[in-house]
Amino acid sequence: MNKLICLSHLSTDIIKEDNNDTLSAWIEKQAKEWQLEYLLAHAEDGVIWGKFNDNYKLITADEVFDGKIFRVDLPKLRICTLQQCRIFGDNGEILLWRTDEGWQSRIVQDNLEVDYLEEWQILWGTQKEKGHNQEDGERNGFTLLSDGSQGLKHAVPISVGEDYFSKNKQKLHRPVRLLVRHYIDYNDSGIARLFLSRLVKLKPVPEKKMTPKHIQKVPDNKKKAIAPYNFVELPDKVVEAELDANGELRDNDRYYTDRNTG
Repeated sequence: MNKLICLSHLSTDIIKEDNNDTLSAWIEKQAKEWQLEYLLAHAEDGVIWGKFNDNYKLITADEVFDGKIFRVDLPKLRICTLQQCRIFGDNGEILLWRTDEGWQSRIVQDNLEVDYLEEWQILWGTQKEKGHNQEDGERNGFTLLSDGSQGLKHAVPISVGEDYFSKNKQKLHRPVRLLVRHYIDYNDSGIARLFLSRLVKLKPVPEKKMTPKHIQKVPDNKKKAIAPYNFVELPDKVVEAELDANGELRDNDRYYTDRNTG
């Protein structure tokens, strides 16, 4: 492990297997101490998103969206089903995971001397869900999303306005992104490898609008055509193709020794 990354193990002694309150207390204590914003947990019954308020009180998605109103069964954060969870933000990431010997935890913090690359991963969610009486699916800093015709649902801990979703349902634009930071290490030969990754933050991304730019300089209107794929204008001057000695064009399905390409 690269020593330039601040990586250390955290005590989990207060977490008791038969007490959910000890799990929540430990999570909130770590979030406050390290000033972290989000929670992503994986349990036996699904994925759990959470966020911390100004007092670092944990709020999970199932507490925000009533299952009967929004026709959704979001899993609860329970110690008996939890497999692992990540508490993360700009300041670092804490990973808590279950082992045969009990709970283990570690924290990762950035170091400016370590090279890294960032990847914005696309999350499920092509539309914002509404309740059965058209209740807004964006509340308390969470947004309830569903994806395509399959209707896969989860509630992310950020606000995603209507403008971020595509009006064309066939495009299936997914606006929510999760930033993952990958840290790079080098061996003695200078070969790079990714040795550690962590979650950083979430953000919504609007759909990119592509405005076609059509060719305008066509003297003869009878020869003017409009096509949505003409994003680059043609040159003003036409370059004629070279003909072979027999007066015909060369075939384009082979390589020629007297040319750089086929």
